[in-house]
Amino acid sequence: MAVELTDGAVELTDGAIVRAAREATITGKSQDLHDAACPGLVIRVTPRGVNTFRCSFPGQRGKVVRLSLGPYPKVKISEARAMVGALRARIGGDGAIRIDDPRTRAPAARSDEAEPETLRALIDHFGERASGRHVSWKIQRRTMEYVFQSHLDRPLADLAVSDLQLSADAHRAEFAGALAVRCLRPMLKWASAPSRGFASSELAELHAPAVMRRGSRILSEVELGLLLPELRASRHPHAAAMMFMLLTMGRSHQTAMARWREVDLRGGFWMVPDEVDGEPHAVPLTRQAVELLRSLLPGDSQGYPKGDPNPHDLIFAASPGTKLPDWRYQTRVLQEASGTADWTCHDLRRTSAALLREIGVDDYVIADALNHISVHSRQVANRYKGYYVPPVAHALQLLADKLEQIEKGAEEFAGVDQRRWAGVSIGSTAGERR
Repeated sequence: MAVELTDGAVELTDGAIVRAAREATITGKSQDLHDAACPGLVIRVTPRGVNTFRCSFPGQRGKVVRLSLGPYPKVKISEARAMVGALRARIGGDGAIRIDDPRTRAPAARSDEAEPETLRALIDHFGERASGRHVSWKIQRRTMEYVFQSHLDRPLADLAVSDLQLSADAHRAEFAGALAVRCLRPMLKWASAPSRGFASSELAELHAPAVMRRGSRILSEVELGLLLPELRASRHPHAAAMMFMLLTMGRSHQTAMARWREVDLRGGFWMVPDEVDGEPHAVPLTRQAVELLRSLLPGDSQGYPKGDPNPHDLIFAASPGTKLPDWRYQTRVLQEASGTADWTCHDLRRTSAALLREIGVDDYVIADALNHISVHSRQVANRYKGYYVPPVAHALQLLADKLEQIEKGAEEFAGVDQRRWAGVSIGSTAGERR
């Protein structure tokens, strides 16, 4: 039996670790065993069977350097002690171990980054790498934190895959749960790698509650003829936002967060904050888009605009200062009202791009209108930033005129059974399928 010392440390043996692991399983609580034979060495024993050697040393400028030495029993007690001894032998005269000097690094010891101990810390760890490089990171992070909010501050070592799976499966938005799982799973695989042992390997077996398929839905001119009058007639802010998305080819989250300070109604521009390099993306506003925005200005009893709106207010809001909620529900409401089906907000953006392609607009102009920088290198994108603004403005005006033409001719589609036209591509003849 391990000898208990006055400072709370014990002499680590295989038997002591096994007994501690059994106790952790019974009590459901993790515990740290400090090695009396090697000061600075500790093994964390968890109820999930993840047992990891760690050590800590005073670092430079008063910081504490925490190292993960590997999982037990893959790393033996004698090997863990040797790693700590090698590090201690190289402590400088100031009492701090210099981890930035390759000659002072112990084999297999990880000293390059702090160990993420909770789910939130793990997401933060990856966020430091992704932020500023991936335009979708903010959405991914927000989705993960929303779906797994009840587990964010729990220790990784105490998490079970069933906990995360139940949260993903029970989430009311099926595809939000699927996106959260798809984004979190690589992080869990990284944390549960044998060389790290931050979490149980079973966490990497998390499954998405729904299959996420690449979208390809494009609304036909018949469907647009049925939908556009409903978007125009509805007084719900979601309908106006969707109409604005069709006219500008904007993303749903950017449209939902658009503020009056970002639009210049006289100059005809919407300056969309860029989530990659911080520079705004200039979206030319067509005559129809400006008219739509003017119709949303606060008005007097006669309907005439009264003064300028608060520049910090959201343009499309359920109530002042409140972001639009539940796009999926309002999308279904508009589908039922228009007799259309099986489309999402992003499909509106794709439909506008398909309309421009049918009109004959160059793909590079369409890509710039969509703010897709992947069609050319970052260097080219920076050098020619704004080069496509005039052709984009012309293309968006062609798009707005086309949508207006479809809306004005909507009466010829009145009474048409939309199900007969489901899947008909834009510009195709009757009966042709995509």
